[in-house]
Amino acid sequence: MNYLTQIFNNRELALIIWIGVFVIALLLFKQIRQGLKGVLEAPVRPKL
Repeated sequence: MNYLTQIFNNRELALIIWIGVFVIALLLFKQIRQGLKGVLEAPVRPKL
């Protein structure tokens, strides 16, 4: 933890934690997970 506080200040660490909580909360919903799967697959799909 001391290493992280040397790189990031408290505000940045808090932001990282809140973003993590938000992402985990979003992943609890099946519909959002399915939509996210499509978004992540889109860049690697062959173009028409």
